[in-house]
Amino acid sequence: MWVCNIPVMRTDKSKEGKAFGGWMTSLAGVLCKQSDVKLAICYPQNWTKRTEKENRNEIIFYGFYVPDRCQSDKTVYPALKDIEKRFKPDLIHVFGTEFPHSLEALKLDPDRTLVDIQGLIGVYAEHYFLRIPASLTVPGVNRLTGKHISPIYENMLALKKRGVYEKSALKRARYVTGRTEWDLACMRYINPKAEYYACNRILRESFYGHEWKYNNVRKHSILISQADYPVKGFHIFLKALHLLRKKYSDIEVTVAGRQLNLSDPPKGTYDAYIREQIRRYHLEGMIHFTGLLDEREMCEQYLKTNVFVLPSLIENSPNSLGEAMIMGVPCVASNVGGNNNMLLHGVEGYLYQADAEYMLAYYLEEIFERQSAVEELSRNAKIRAEKTHDKKKNAQILLDIYRDIIRKNER
Repeated sequence: MWVCNIPVMRTDKSKEGKAFGGWMTSLAGVLCKQSDVKLAICYPQNWTKRTEKENRNEIIFYGFYVPDRCQSDKTVYPALKDIEKRFKPDLIHVFGTEFPHSLEALKLDPDRTLVDIQGLIGVYAEHYFLRIPASLTVPGVNRLTGKHISPIYENMLALKKRGVYEKSALKRARYVTGRTEWDLACMRYINPKAEYYACNRILRESFYGHEWKYNNVRKHSILISQADYPVKGFHIFLKALHLLRKKYSDIEVTVAGRQLNLSDPPKGTYDAYIREQIRRYHLEGMIHFTGLLDEREMCEQYLKTNVFVLPSLIENSPNSLGEAMIMGVPCVASNVGGNNNMLLHGVEGYLYQADAEYMLAYYLEEIFERQSAVEELSRNAKIRAEKTHDKKKNAQILLDIYRDIIRKNER
């Protein structure tokens, strides 16, 4: 019984399904080929107060009602308990701890529950304000919006509040799976008694079937997968772009993720700050925001870009970096969280100090200027990612983890 954060494989029910969670769809497809696996996928929904059930492609889907995914609600545990009674799982797999319903799922039966660390928002909150002007991060009159409380500050507090539920969930966990030294270190200080299993991700299916070619890309083009809140580090990337624009006046930056229309009023303080920076550095004509892209559209963007940039202030093991690497797209990523467990600096791509925009600019220039070195980085990245994201190997590791936990409960 999987408990997820979004309606996995239900793109008809949620716009999020278009752009997020596709790796879980790939994992479910591999697992369901096993004759001894029967899978139920549970997800929060707010379009009906009853638990909805549907069978599709040999998987049972349960949508349990949650009025607001970010808020704790007393109806969630009874709904999950009812699903558990109906499905009678041997094991419960909770994907992510970012939302309060994960804590309710842990209450069902911690001895038969595996917690999958995606990100850790309580930790992310501690990195939220890196290189953001202090005037935008503290309570008071915000200089960009004129409002009394800075939305950036409020958003950070919201993460911290959800982080309290997250920490409670992780302290209940008996079994945890992760992928990096970063999530292992975090778990050591949150719940050192939990048994930790290492298991890498399976990526979305499309990214296994394509290969980036230097001669097929638009030179001096940059792709970024998300930029809509401070943790993604877009404000630092803009400073690097400013350093490069005089030498490369033809730079084109494509930003996927949620749409930002520079002609519309800002939706919050960070949005306003990004707009201010773009105008200050005269970058308007260089940046194109695509809005949410599905798997096929994202794949097309990777293949025609000169370099993929991941400027995040904190990450665990970003799937976007794995997707770029497995196709051989040259990558420059901030050296935060688990990024250095995915990419070897100078061999498979480049890592830079997250708040050092001059180093990001330097490595982008290296990629723009050195074709032979870039093609070697591309080959090495692809080889590394094919091992990291091997579908059969990772699915087998996860099945072995499931069986180990089940055996421990049979003793």
